[in-house]
Amino acid sequence: MRGLVAAAVIPAGKVIGEYFGHLQLFGPPCRNGPVNEGYCMHLRMRTTDNKYVGLDAQNTGGKLRFMNHACDPTTRFHEVQTGQRLTVVAVTVRDIYPGEEVTVSYGDKLSFLCRCGWAGCQHRDLQHLHASTQVAVPGEEADEQDSQSIESSDVFTVAVAVDGPDGPSNPTSTTTSTPSGASSGTPLSSTPPPASTPRAVCRPRVRASTPIASVATPDGSELTRNPERVATDAAEAERFRRMNATSDRLGGRDLRVLRDNFEEMGGRTPGAKSKRPATETTAPPTYAASKRVRAKKRMDALEKELLEAELASASTGSDMKELLLIFREDGDRRAEAEAKLRREEREERRADEKRDRDERELVRREEASANEARRLQDREDEMKKRETAERKEELERAERRDEEAERRRQFEARLELDRAEARQRHEQMLLLISSMQKSN
Repeated sequence: MRGLVAAAVIPAGKVIGEYFGHLQLFGPPCRNGPVNEGYCMHLRMRTTDNKYVGLDAQNTGGKLRFMNHACDPTTRFHEVQTGQRLTVVAVTVRDIYPGEEVTVSYGDKLSFLCRCGWAGCQHRDLQHLHASTQVAVPGEEADEQDSQSIESSDVFTVAVAVDGPDGPSNPTSTTTSTPSGASSGTPLSSTPPPASTPRAVCRPRVRASTPIASVATPDGSELTRNPERVATDAAEAERFRRMNATSDRLGGRDLRVLRDNFEEMGGRTPGAKSKRPATETTAPPTYAASKRVRAKKRMDALEKELLEAELASASTGSDMKELLLIFREDGDRRAEAEAKLRREEREERRADEKRDRDERELVRREEASANEARRLQDREDEMKKRETAERKEELERAERRDEEAERRRQFEARLELDRAEARQRHEQMLLLISSMQKSN
C-alpha cells in the first residue's frame, strides 16, 4: 500500500513540501455531474476570466501525491498567492512522530469506502454496512476477509500513480488518491461509481419470493438445510422479523444452506490456527478464493505496468523537474522585478502625496492668518464705530437738554409777560370801575 511515513518528528505548523502537478483550467463543475473523474485537485483560486484551476498529479508530481486519505488527517493543503505565482503547500496540523503515516483529507464528496479507522470517520455508515456484510457470513477466515477487500485497499492505493487498464470496471480501484484539500472545499474528480450498487446482507427489506436452492459448484450435488436446526431458525426468524435469509451478492441463495454446509463447500472453522496446506485443497476453489486469485493477478499486472511507467518516466522526470525549477526561478525574478517596480511607484506616489499635503497645509495656514487679521481689523472697526456712535449720541442728548432748557426759559418768560399784562389790565379795570362809581 502506497503512502508517506514520517522518518523524524515534524512539529505542528511545519511546511513539509510543495504539491506539484500539471496545471489545468476548466469551467465550473456541474452540480449533477460525475463525482469522481480524473486525478485533478481543484483549487480555490480562479483566473481573471473566471476559470477554475486544478493540479493533475496522475503522471507528474512529487511525493505529496502519494498521501492517503484520513478523516482525522495530520496535514492540510494551503494555497499561497505571491504576485502572479500560485503555490500549493502541505502544512502539518499537529505533531507527527516517527513511523506515523502522513495523511490528508480528500473531502466528503468522494465515492469510496474509507478505511482510516477513526471513531469520528465521515464514512462510518458505509463502514458499518461493510462490517455487517462480513458478520452475516460466520466462519470465514481472516485471510479470506482480507482478500475480499484487497481491491478496495491495495488496488486503490496503486491507482495513485497509474490508472489500471481495468480501472473503470472496479469502483474502488479507480478512486484517486490525489487529495481534494480540506482548505479548497471543492470535490476531487474521479471515475464515476457503477450504476447499481449491490444491497448489503441483513439489510431490512421485505421479500415475498422463496429463496433459491444453493449448490456448492455447478457440477456438484444439491445442498440442503440441516433438519435439526429448522426449529431454531424458525424461532430466530420469529424473533428478528426484519432479518433476511438471502443475499443478493450470492445470487439470491439461501444463507442457511451455506451455514449448514460450510465445511463441505471448502470453508474452515473459526478455531483453525493455520492455513490449509496445498495438498488438502481437493475441493473446487470457493468464491472468496477465486476472488483472491483474480485480485492477485490484477495486482501483479498493475505492479508490472507501474514499474514500466516509472522506468519510462524516470528519464523525463529529471528534465521535467529542471523545467519546473527554471520556470520557478524565472517567475521569482519577474515577481521580484514587479515588486521592486511597485515599491518605487509606491515611494514616488507617497512623495507626491506628501508634497501636495505640505502645499495644502501652507495654503491653509496663510488663509488662517489672513482670516485672523481680518477678524481683528473688523473687531477694531466695530469698536471705533461703537465709540463714534456713543459720542454722537452723547452730543445729541446734550443738545436736547439745551433745547429743553431754552424752551423752559422762553415759556417762563412768556408766562411772566402774560402775568404782567393781566395785572395791568386788572388795575385799569379797577380804575375804570372806581371812576364810574364816582360819576354816579
